[in-house]
Amino acid sequence: MNIRSYLLSVLPIKAKWPHWLLKWTVEKRFCEAMGYELDLKNPRTFNEKIQWYKLYYENALIPRITDKYKFKSYVAEQLGSNEFTVPLLGHWYSVEDIRKDWDSLPDEFVLKCNLSYNGNNMKFITKKSEVNLDDLLEEMRPWLDPRNTMMNTCCCRFNHSTPCILAERFLKQEGHTPNDYKFFCFDGIPYYIYAATAHFEKGMSAISFYDLDWNLLDVKYADYLTARVERPEQFDKMLDIATKLSKGFPFVRVDFFNVGGKVYLSELTFDSGDGHRKFEPSTFDEQLGALFHIK
Repeated sequence: MNIRSYLLSVLPIKAKWPHWLLKWTVEKRFCEAMGYELDLKNPRTFNEKIQWYKLYYENALIPRITDKYKFKSYVAEQLGSNEFTVPLLGHWYSVEDIRKDWDSLPDEFVLKCNLSYNGNNMKFITKKSEVNLDDLLEEMRPWLDPRNTMMNTCCCRFNHSTPCILAERFLKQEGHTPNDYKFFCFDGIPYYIYAATAHFEKGMSAISFYDLDWNLLDVKYADYLTARVERPEQFDKMLDIATKLSKGFPFVRVDFFNVGGKVYLSELTFDSGDGHRKFEPSTFDEQLGALFHIK
């Protein structure tokens, strides 16, 4: 058992990691993922600055923004409407409470934890009538354990949240999950977008970078495929919203779906790719890093 695993086993469930452990873990994981030592004193690349961001950047709004439940009210306040987040069908702090509301849910919907990441703790319900509710509740019970959420990561910003389960409307575009459009914004200015297509080529994902004129960039991201994607019809609306929501933050990625002529925000993230995904060419990592003014 390594030191991180040992400390996680003995710390109370909601214990705030000591800073030395956070820093040690961030440095170790970065080196393993990126193949070079992390320089926190003079970070240059985007991925390095994401690590600095995790450890040192503080903003009282972030815990609310990164909680997928509280995020909805935050966006409604900022934009003056709740039409830009995926409609909420219910939220619960106990799986047994879901049983009480089960009959009122539609036949199709999405269940997820408010503190989930990378598609973890998420379930797509496509035919409620065929679901064994007892089995589903047992499957979701671990979602509410803080150790299975973003509270158990190298980011302290999730420690002020309480795990809950959300039910949202199931968004689909032409029978499959919609494309994801992610705006990289620095100090309130969007510079680049990547389009993520989860249904490309036998289920493999493709991520393609574009500039604001929707020119495809010669950039490969981690092991993802690249594929040309049409400019979304509501691009200008997305750009306007991303500009408004990113003001006041050195970096934030603003993520959208564009379904049926409507724009939906999926999340705002401050740790894109966890800062562990390589760019080809590597100069693009440096280019993004030059836009990322840490304080």
